[in-house]
Amino acid sequence: VWDYTWTPGVPTPMHFHDKDVVVVFLDDGDLKSTTPDGKETVNEYKPGTTRFNLGGRTHTETLVRGKQRAIITELK
Repeated sequence: VWDYTWTPGVPTPMHFHDKDVVVVFLDDGDLKSTTPDGKETVNEYKPGTTRFNLGGRTHTETLVRGKQRAIITELK
């Protein structure tokens, strides 16, 4: 489990999620996810939004609007 805060306009390093995760977003902000092939998706998150993401994905994320912090739990 970890607590992560995105910095506006600063992409996270490209990373690989080998496990499924549950993410609870705590603020109001939009994150752009970019895959290694350059495909971009922008997702809007409000406080309390909870997401389940399957493992096996590689991407970087950039905060493109507002502010965002999340509690992320890896599942074994």
